[in-house]
Amino acid sequence: MNPLLLSIPALVCSLPAQPTTAVRGLAAHLEVDYAPRLRARADQTPNSPILVRVSPTNAANRQRIEFIGAVAGTFDLRTHLEREDGQPITDLSPLPVTIVSRLPADHGVDLYATTGSWMNWRENYREIMWAAVALWVAVPVAVLLIRAARRPRPAPALPPPPPLPTVAHQLRALLDIARARSLTVQESGQLELLLFRFLDGDKSTSSPPSTANIAATLRDLRAGHTSGPLVLAIERWLHAEDGGEDARASAALALDQLRRGRLQPTHPAEAAL
Repeated sequence: MNPLLLSIPALVCSLPAQPTTAVRGLAAHLEVDYAPRLRARADQTPNSPILVRVSPTNAANRQRIEFIGAVAGTFDLRTHLEREDGQPITDLSPLPVTIVSRLPADHGVDLYATTGSWMNWRENYREIMWAAVALWVAVPVAVLLIRAARRPRPAPALPPPPPLPTVAHQLRALLDIARARSLTVQESGQLELLLFRFLDGDKSTSSPPSTANIAATLRDLRAGHTSGPLVLAIERWLHAEDGGEDARASAALALDQLRRGRLQPTHPAEAAL
């Protein structure tokens, strides 16, 4: 047999193993044939550049080494392993791995820290969800408040108009004036008209009577047993040329009796004066 062919396996075994490439922060694995049980070194911590874990496989003497690189670079997994019986690993070939990084060069060994945007929806999705719910509730409340603020306020209620003076009120005022001084021509005519309306039972002032009604009222009042003397006294005072002070005094006495209620009225309205 050719001696050159016999030397090929020895040359292959002497070649250095090719490193296993893994991405920084992502789990990778490799399998080795080694009879003694392996385990991760007890001194590895979360800040170690590589974290390893050893698990058995279905094949005899084959072990599965899982690892995660936290720092970019090339490492030998043997330095992070040890035998379960405590003996040193001297008969195991090198286990080179290369960790390549897609993170910034100065990121450090913390694979979960981030210095990106202050609002990362993957990390703050709960806050974003509650903010959306609060905004959904606040929008209709704000609309109602704006509408309430823009709504015109109701105008204050106007005070009720003062009641119209009745015939009795106007007649009483003119009688008080007649007791204090002489009436003018206009006041005398107004007094006579108010007196006739009052004796006829008209208490309102909104609808003055017509001329025909006044004439009919005068006829009835002159014929009345109690109203006739008062009407005649008023007419002599206001219309007679020779009435003088006697007629005025007689009319004032009759009006005063009417005002004081001594003269019995012929109509119910007379009693209200």
